[in-house]
Amino acid sequence: FYFNYEAEGCTNPGAEPAYNTVTGAVKRARGNENTGSDMLLLELNTDQATLASYNAYYNGWYRGTDASPSGVCIHHPSGDIKKISTYTATLTSATWTGGSPSNAWWKAYWVETQTNWGVTEGGSSGSPIFNNNKLIVGTLTGGASGCNVPATSKYDLYGKFDYHWISNGSAPADQLKPWLDPDNTGAIECPGFDPNAAIGEVPVADFIGNPTTITVGGSVNFTDQTTNNPTSWEWTFDGGTPATNTGQNPIITYNTPGTYTVVLKATNNAGNDTKTKTNYITVVDAGTLVADFTANQTTINIGGTVNFTDQSLGEITSWSWQFPGGNPATSTNQNPSVTYGTAGSYNVTLIVSDGENEDDEVKIGYITVTSNTGGLHAAFVASSYNIIAGDCINFNDQSNGNPNSWSWSFPGATTLNSTNQHPTNICYPNPGIYDVVLQIQSPNGQDTYICQECITVNPDPNRPVANFEADHRVIPVGGVVRYTNLSENGPFNQWAWEFNGGTPSVFNDSTPPPIAYLQVGTYDVTLRCRKTNNVQDIETKQNYITVIPKATTPPEANFTANYTVVQPSDPINFIDLSSGNPYQWTWEFEGADQETSNQKNPMGITYPVAGTYSVRLTVANNFGVDIMFKEMYITVTETDPCLDPPTVAFNATTRLIPAGESVQFFDLSAGLPTYHTWAFPGGTPSTSNEGSPTTPIRYTTPGIYDVSLTVSNSCGSSNIVKNNYIYVFSSPVNQYCDTITTIRQGEVVEPRVPTGEWGYIAGQNGLKIREYANLFEEHTFSEVAAVIVPVSKLKYDANDSFVRFFVADGNYPTPDSILGDKKVFLHEIINNQSNLIKFNPPISVNGPFYVGYRINYPDEDQDGFSDDMFVVGIAAPRPNIPAQNQLYMKKGSTWFTPNELFGFSSALPLKPIACLVDVDEIIAENDINIYPNPTNGLVSIKIKETYYSSLSFEIYDIMGRKVISEIYKNGIDEFTTDLSGYPEGLYIIRMKLGNLNLNKKILLTK
Repeated sequence: FYFNYEAEGCTNPGAEPAYNTVTGAVKRARGNENTGSDMLLLELNTDQATLASYNAYYNGWYRGTDASPSGVCIHHPSGDIKKISTYTATLTSATWTGGSPSNAWWKAYWVETQTNWGVTEGGSSGSPIFNNNKLIVGTLTGGASGCNVPATSKYDLYGKFDYHWISNGSAPADQLKPWLDPDNTGAIECPGFDPNAAIGEVPVADFIGNPTTITVGGSVNFTDQTTNNPTSWEWTFDGGTPATNTGQNPIITYNTPGTYTVVLKATNNAGNDTKTKTNYITVVDAGTLVADFTANQTTINIGGTVNFTDQSLGEITSWSWQFPGGNPATSTNQNPSVTYGTAGSYNVTLIVSDGENEDDEVKIGYITVTSNTGGLHAAFVASSYNIIAGDCINFNDQSNGNPNSWSWSFPGATTLNSTNQHPTNICYPNPGIYDVVLQIQSPNGQDTYICQECITVNPDPNRPVANFEADHRVIPVGGVVRYTNLSENGPFNQWAWEFNGGTPSVFNDSTPPPIAYLQVGTYDVTLRCRKTNNVQDIETKQNYITVIPKATTPPEANFTANYTVVQPSDPINFIDLSSGNPYQWTWEFEGADQETSNQKNPMGITYPVAGTYSVRLTVANNFGVDIMFKEMYITVTETDPCLDPPTVAFNATTRLIPAGESVQFFDLSAGLPTYHTWAFPGGTPSTSNEGSPTTPIRYTTPGIYDVSLTVSNSCGSSNIVKNNYIYVFSSPVNQYCDTITTIRQGEVVEPRVPTGEWGYIAGQNGLKIREYANLFEEHTFSEVAAVIVPVSKLKYDANDSFVRFFVADGNYPTPDSILGDKKVFLHEIINNQSNLIKFNPPISVNGPFYVGYRINYPDEDQDGFSDDMFVVGIAAPRPNIPAQNQLYMKKGSTWFTPNELFGFSSALPLKPIACLVDVDEIIAENDINIYPNPTNGLVSIKIKETYYSSLSFEIYDIMGRKVISEIYKNGIDEFTTDLSGYPEGLYIIRMKLGNLNLNKKILLTK
């Protein structure tokens, strides 16, 4: 692959220019030119540093369907140095041949420039065509273009990037999407990247929400105001739905009353910054009276006017404004305009009333009026302050003081910055409320005018709105989902569905067929609709479809509610606790405003009238149906109904979890408690005031944790602390497991070439050895969770090339009794690194075991050599003593040792991760203390409890060899041993405590 194979100017040089090269690549995806859109995606065998030294530039891409009005193609006709072809007419859709996909190509006509014609020739195929934003939109298949053809025939066809994306087939080898958007962000374009460009400034995160006070079920539009060009956003919305978002300007719904914090982390290539606004969003019940307002600008010059907008909640009948320093100084209008004639900083007060109650909002120092005595004062007017999404605005500078430079910022606009005095055609594509900033300069100084919430962009009532719904959102493996298209504001001429995890995975018409889901998981669904005027909308519903394992037993219905004693119209969240993998739910809420629901966890159910009400849940799976009926479960009352203090009680869905997972807690207290205070040390969130917390509690750090609950009503309170209630263990890789190896300290490990043959041991070779295994003895683990594989060489010809790892019973002389295995594609393995291969579930073992792998010998080109190469090194040859060998190799149908084939002993450097995991072990781990650790010889073992039926100890070195060392008992619960006579290093103390087996590591130093 050639770089810098180009001329310094427009004249063809007489000699070949200097250039750089890269050798080798991996084919990632391809689209056939006759049945697909003719594309090839290669991953070069190089790194960013090398390409940066070549002064290479990473071209960006655009996968939208908008036709570019102008652009260029960069190519190498007939293998010549770089040439450029130019088009100035809008690209049109075309078809390559009669059997090719319809309209999957862009058609470009070339024009003559000041440097003559630039046309393609043989050798140009595959080259990119760029749009007017310098982004790749297609790749060359061919056409009528040539040096000696008429101008009307100087055109070529380019396979569309949009079609390359997912439409050439369903496998990753047929698509660009899995490789160019592996995180499934839905990006339409990717900007170019110069690895030698100077790193910009770290972003300064900031944002606004509008409105910041809403009623239950309302939504807030958040607008990013981060400076220094962020490229990604991570939002966290306490109490919001969704709770996280990676969009730039998300819209979030809040379903529970309260005051909530919002966090934004903004990132670019220079770093990241986080902005936290504590108690930023206030959510109140419908009908609550809340005063609030905004102003179109808060900093003005003397004589300037501010437009105030009421944003209060409730059934308001009157407004009372107070404007110190303003004219008028008071107002009873809902949305007044006020002029300020004196420099200073001024408060604004709004009092609202619904005829019975009042609420007020006071904003201190809200309006700043600056002196205008002939110096620099920035000011401007806009042609419109309230527009429809997609409309454009002209700005007119009205600054004083003879400025000679202008710097504008337009957050939310397609043109973010301008240095023109009077910027025009500033377009806003998305609904929202946006600031405008003008900074002016002159030899005498500078001034800045920030027009806060200056531009209101309303949704286009005629803009297409993509939307859909599924008949079921939770289904068993093998089930189907039927989708209903709910898109609005047509007519539409193009549809594009994407069903992540579904079959089929894409569909290009308005109503898709039933979509089957064949694997457990949670999947997104995307719909894109485009109108005849080429305006489009995209709706992606993240984690929309949940596929659960097929049930093996009928379901058992169960549920809880976050509150069971409420006042009229207080919202209640119901939480399904059913077992048996149900995928259909039918709720019946006696007395509620919403009498039924088919959601798994219905939220915001309200009861308008005082009383005691029953709730029924019916669940179903492929095995049957079950019903849970809780009679008089919900108490709705204006006053506390207690007769006695409550009696506290609670339970949890599970008590033993891996780190990073969550526990659902539910209140079982009797006596109608009305207040709850939960404490979850080590959990997130760490507290809750709900009856049964709606959000499961997440534990990220291994340990044993208490849980406490205090409940109360007007008759009294009750408290319980459950000590050591939640057990959190880390993944088996690092907390309760040990790695094992038979490679000796200092041994050299490397691939070996069989004498007189091609290939390597242990990998593909001329001996056609297809399986390798290593024996592990003298270890008493109960399961193998994973194996660490140091890969020395890796090559594969196809995306479906694979290797199969296995665990076999070591109680047999050869590895024929397979206990479990795992197929791993070669493209998922990293060359020249140690790869972690996990077995899920872990494979149970009893005594000795083998760990190995089975390889393949594909030979598509029939040259006698394997197209795949998967190689792990082996230990340097040991003496030809069978007792020193752990390596086994299968040739044909027979297992051999290297002693038999090559005359030496050896071993594979595979490192199984073997485990002993049980909740009782976790308790025992906390009962035992070994000290000092590290030690220089003497070791004490202290056991907190003595209820174990029997105690015994064994000591092993890191190679698994048993160490002979006397262990003495000192009193009832303490033991000692002396390791001073052994080499320094890591040792394992193996303890049998009744029926439990525990390993403790100790480091011996001298």
